[in-house]
Amino acid sequence: MIKIPPLTQERRMEIAKQVKAMGEEIKARVRMTRQDAMKESKRIFDAKEIGEDEHKRDEKDIDALVKSMNDKIDEMTKNKSEEVMKI
Repeated sequence: MIKIPPLTQERRMEIAKQVKAMGEEIKARVRMTRQDAMKESKRIFDAKEIGEDEHKRDEKDIDALVKSMNDKIDEMTKNKSEEVMKI
């Protein structure tokens, strides 16, 4: 049996910072994916494959999805940070 010492408060704070940094990194990736999706919608619109209404709807859908994902990321990051800080 291996004994693992309990985490110190300092180490807990360090892990909480890492969790927050990971959350920010994921949100940056979501932003990059949003940009790619917006560019693709614009390209399809410029190629006259979809109309302006559909293009605007696509943009709204993309923004709604990104907001939803960012909210989930924030919630998960907050929950995990709180979990790490519990003694």
